[in-house]
Amino acid sequence: MLVRDVAYGQVPRATRSEKHRRAAEWIEGLGRPDDHAELLAHHYTQALELSRAAGVEDDPILVERTRVSLRVAGERALALFAYGAAAEFLADALALSSPDDRERPRLLVARARALTPLAGSGIDLLLEALDAFRAVGDAEGIAEAATLAA
Repeated sequence: MLVRDVAYGQVPRATRSEKHRRAAEWIEGLGRPDDHAELLAHHYTQALELSRAAGVEDDPILVERTRVSLRVAGERALALFAYGAAAEFLADALALSSPDDRERPRLLVARARALTPLAGSGIDLLLEALDAFRAVGDAEGIAEAATLAA
């Protein structure tokens, strides 16, 4: 493992980033995305982090793929009752979403769902989601967020 870690550290960050990105794209091509959700999230997150560490300007496609893979991994973990992992994946996805992102309110609700069993209410997330759902007139989203908040 030491030799592997040293060899990995010798590869320039930008090159490592591209290798992680290509690995994720290859994994996506295998099909059954739910089965590979955590692996995709890992590779896309590594690709984005290494790219940023190398001083490369963010590629919007890479940021979007990373956010989507983190959301899918969070939803998968939530479905498997792995609340801690779900909360982390969804927090990372939220960090990559902008305040005007159409998916942000759904991410907020999903993260609140993950936090509730962990003794964290997530009420602040639900209130933010409620405001966003109201702003776009999403009645279903308002109902879901309000029900969870109650």
